[in-house]
Amino acid sequence: MLTPRLVRAVAAAGAFLCAALAAKPAQAQFANHSIGFEAGYVYVANPAAQNVGSGFDLGVNSTLYIESGFDLYFRILVGIHKQRLPEQNVVGILPAVGFRYLFSEDTVRPYLGLNLAYQAYITDEYSSRFALAPQAGIEFFVAENFSIGFQTEYHLVLSLNAPPEHGVIGLGRVGWYF
Repeated sequence: MLTPRLVRAVAAAGAFLCAALAAKPAQAQFANHSIGFEAGYVYVANPAAQNVGSGFDLGVNSTLYIESGFDLYFRILVGIHKQRLPEQNVVGILPAVGFRYLFSEDTVRPYLGLNLAYQAYITDEYSSRFALAPQAGIEFFVAENFSIGFQTEYHLVLSLNAPPEHGVIGLGRVGWYF
């Protein structure tokens, strides 16, 4: 039997449910995670030293906002590069982890950062090395949770038994923030 008390309780629960389903997220909240895709060109300044040349790469990235404009950054790129001797195509894998400082947290976000990058080229001899990679870039939010951006990195490859090697990466990126 429907009592007035039960009708009021069901009506209140229904109204609460409708309000909860129709509510939008608070605009003051900041999406502090992102995942995205990158595409770019890896330029190797001295291919004779590495026996591997420049090439196009595709990858995925992720960021985690920490606080006060800083965020952690992770990325992995995979691409096809030209090996010099013997002349053939090789696979390059370039993961990096680092941090970025966002100068602005609005719809346009310029940033500077520093990565520790690892370069691995799958060849007959498998060459790999670490690099310090300062980066600069900018992101443009085209929707509340979607951005496009551009980034450039300079790779300084340091080895104990070889002179320093240099490289530059230019990337375009799209990101989804959640």
